[in-house]
Amino acid sequence: MKSFIVLACLLISFTLYSQEEEKEEFEGRIEYELFYENVSEEVAKYSSFLPKSMTIEVEGTFSRIIMGNQEVMNNVVITDSESNTTLTLSEQMGKKIALIDKKEKSEAKELKITYFDESKEIAGYKCFKATTVVEGSNVTYYYTEELPSIKTNYVSNLKGYPMEITIETSKFTTIQRVKSISFEDVEEISLDIPEGYNPITPQQMNKSLNGNF
Repeated sequence: MKSFIVLACLLISFTLYSQEEEKEEFEGRIEYELFYENVSEEVAKYSSFLPKSMTIEVEGTFSRIIMGNQEVMNNVVITDSESNTTLTLSEQMGKKIALIDKKEKSEAKELKITYFDESKEIAGYKCFKATTVVEGSNVTYYYTEELPSIKTNYVSNLKGYPMEITIETSKFTTIQRVKSISFEDVEEISLDIPEGYNPITPQQMNKSLNGNF
């Protein structure tokens, strides 16, 4: 179970973003497929909890990430890039928790990115390959310049929108691949905590993750 939480945090960290102010804003829904390779025995014990899909909804400065696996667990992460505040709603085995985390504004890291001529089509968009290293993990992007550039938690200088992200760690390799993109109005996104959720602090969350891989 703890391994799932760590994995979810990793996937979300690579996906949370703010849009470039000088470019036309995107509003709509992005559907992702999630795949796993080279899974260690330690992580394999939690394979039934690993999410197979993820949805990002974007409205102005707000984004909502929905991640879950069947009826076992569901996580929703809402971010306001203007206030740099994140609300994480987690439902695990009938228990509902809400974590609000507000951070000081900081510049996204400009990483050394290597670009390649290699390309492939993803969800109808022509995408080009790029690689970098993030905190010791090899990361491969397939990005498209047909969509607005974004700033993720880990990189601010990718040339386009990342349609596929492969993250290699010592315990597993994850692949996030866009399945579809729809430009449409989405349900209003806010940082209000829904009824029934128990608020916790970042310190309490870190304590619960103690001893993870």
